[in-house]
Amino acid sequence: MKRRLALILACLCASTAIVACSNQSDAESKKESTKESTTVENKDKEENEEDVEKVATAPKYAITSVAAEDYQYFTGGIECIQITDDDHPELQAALDDMFSGMVKTFNQTADTMNSDATEENKSNKEYADENPDIDYYETTYSNDVSVEVIRADAKIFSFVVYDYLYQGGVHGMTGESGYTFDVATGKQLSLSDFGDEATIEDTAMNYIIKTIDESTQESKDMLFQDDGIISGYEDGIKTSFDGEACPEWYLDNRGIVFLFQQYEIAPYAAGIISFTVPYSEIEGFNEAYIPDDEFYSTQLSELGFNEYIDVDNDGTMDTFYALTSAEDDGSYTHKIFINDKSSDEACDEYSYVTDYFIHTKDANYILSSCEGEFITLYLVSDGYIKSLGSIKQDVGAVKEIKDGSIVIADRAYDENGVSWGEEKVVKYSKKGLE
Repeated sequence: MKRRLALILACLCASTAIVACSNQSDAESKKESTKESTTVENKDKEENEEDVEKVATAPKYAITSVAAEDYQYFTGGIECIQITDDDHPELQAALDDMFSGMVKTFNQTADTMNSDATEENKSNKEYADENPDIDYYETTYSNDVSVEVIRADAKIFSFVVYDYLYQGGVHGMTGESGYTFDVATGKQLSLSDFGDEATIEDTAMNYIIKTIDESTQESKDMLFQDDGIISGYEDGIKTSFDGEACPEWYLDNRGIVFLFQQYEIAPYAAGIISFTVPYSEIEGFNEAYIPDDEFYSTQLSELGFNEYIDVDNDGTMDTFYALTSAEDDGSYTHKIFINDKSSDEACDEYSYVTDYFIHTKDANYILSSCEGEFITLYLVSDGYIKSLGSIKQDVGAVKEIKDGSIVIADRAYDENGVSWGEEKVVKYSKKGLE
């Protein structure tokens, strides 16, 4: 028997009852007026309590993961998000319904891909048997669906679904889809819920093209160039916003993030490329969905494209980016740039570095993580880059960034997606890393 994946839906049940009774007599008649007054007061109190709006809260959630089993030529798994509190029944129902449909689709895909792989292996085996010079290798197809929650506050619940599909060949394909829900109503939102849809799309398209144009040549060289045979990245961006089309998107703490899938504006090696259009750039954006000024962290562009954030809170957007570059002597350096300033520390040798912008109520930081080697913290609140020091890390990657602490753990990939080892917590503040 193949193991079927299913979501367990939760039901919210609540009941209240108010019972009042009394026996009246001539002797109690004097108490009647007092009782009536109390009843009226209680009724008024209940009505007033109903009029008071419930304080909006951020939803609590959990991510569950289940792997497909008992397939001969298929591996994979799917992650689902479940709301775990009882304060957001509409959002809970909406996500349960969505992921129930995704699980059903995943099961159907698993059956189909296993059947297709079986037929391919049968055909390849027959061909290899007829041609002794040909080696036969079994092919296993795979489909891994994972999720990442990007923004989860009292207003917005926004997340990304990563869908990796391998059906033979040199490599598989990954797709990213964004989903954004109203926390209070459970409604899945569209761009028209934030303002005029045409205005948002036109603003986003021009902003993204301008961002690329203002970025370094090293970053632009990662994209398709118009050489008369292949259309350049600008045509690809315009096509993505053409007519009824629009790139995948979601909301984060800074703005609307638009996604360009593999091969849309760049070669496969560049991966999926995203650009954040700040809320302040969109005329008439619905302020009800703008986040409060609270803690958040966000990963910077891995390709070194410009990011625009008001890091010193002076009302002007600052330009910053992170870039790994080859030096004349053959070594590699990794630097942070903000406006006309740059960091004075770099990697001794080439390695994979991921950079994060961290916003807290007290200060703004950039964290550079060289997987399995070190992490460096920079203070950028005042518009300049001040190194607060580095520490060596015995374990691999940044798993989570919290307000005041960084969780680091070894990272591995298997049929269940990403798995993490033992965690190490590093505290950070204006004093540096601890």
